[in-house]
Amino acid sequence: MVTPQASPSLIQQIESHLQSYQSLQARFEQTYTPVIVSEPSQESGRLYYRQPGLMRWEYSGREKRIYLIKDNILWEYLPKENQLIIYDLSSEEFNQTLLNLLSGQIDLAKDYQISVAESSSPRQTRITLLPHYEESEYRKIEIEIDTQDFLLRTIKFTDWSGNKTDFKFKDIKINRPLKKNLFQLEVPESTEIIDYRQK
Repeated sequence: MVTPQASPSLIQQIESHLQSYQSLQARFEQTYTPVIVSEPSQESGRLYYRQPGLMRWEYSGREKRIYLIKDNILWEYLPKENQLIIYDLSSEEFNQTLLNLLSGQIDLAKDYQISVAESSSPRQTRITLLPHYEESEYRKIEIEIDTQDFLLRTIKFTDWSGNKTDFKFKDIKINRPLKKNLFQLEVPESTEIIDYRQK
């Protein structure tokens, strides 16, 4: 049963736990379900996060690639295409909802209408976030939180066109030491560099 509004104490607990993470690492499974295609696409890999604002996504499988966020810059490395693409995240063109959500940098009560529903797991709570502002990249965000350790287990994004992106997180480890070179990106000298940052 969905409640009209989540309790402020629950939201505060979620935000305080997310903000307390100095580092996070996990395996993830990603499913993208576009409106116009019947078969969703599935990928998996590993996620690493460290305060302040460092994030690395390593996609395995046939389409290997790496996304590195550092110093408000997004580095997208595509080994198959032998390309490194660089974006300036300070531009309004880029939405950092996922990074801000995982790091607890979103003011949930301010930015979203929040409702709570029972999850399929007795240890988890499903929270639905509906943005107050049309400028938001997503029409709806659904998250499942473990009510014992307040870890994010799933995140589902639905954009304004109805396309859905689901993340499931497993083997989550909090505040474990991470290698310094995880947030460095070394590519072959022959790599084509495409730099979209403002000159």
